[in-house]
Amino acid sequence: MKKLMSWLLVFAMLLSFVPAGATAAGSYYVAGVSDLCGSNWDAGDANNQMTLNEESGLYEKVFTDIPAGTYECKVTDGTWDNSWGTNGQNYKLTTEAYGDVTITFNAETYELGHKLTEK
Repeated sequence: MKKLMSWLLVFAMLLSFVPAGATAAGSYYVAGVSDLCGSNWDAGDANNQMTLNEESGLYEKVFTDIPAGTYECKVTDGTWDNSWGTNGQNYKLTTEAYGDVTITFNAETYELGHKLTEK
């Protein structure tokens, strides 16, 4: 019985080190307006899954052929149980030209960013 209690204590301690909202690597998605994402606020759209850029350490998703404009999105874990934007709100971005928009996400700080590659 003591051995079982010891194992349960170790297991409970290990669980306490998993940060709230943590997700498996590569399981982040961009959800937002359809003009940017292709689907409208779909938290787990497989077409919008982000990939890890090993060089920068950031997760990225590139959306191609996006007109100049203002867009809103969030990053999710594939559900609406965990989603990240700016201060609890949607992430807003404005592009000044037509091109490809890369959404970036730092899984450690939960910060979003974007860059435009003009065409």
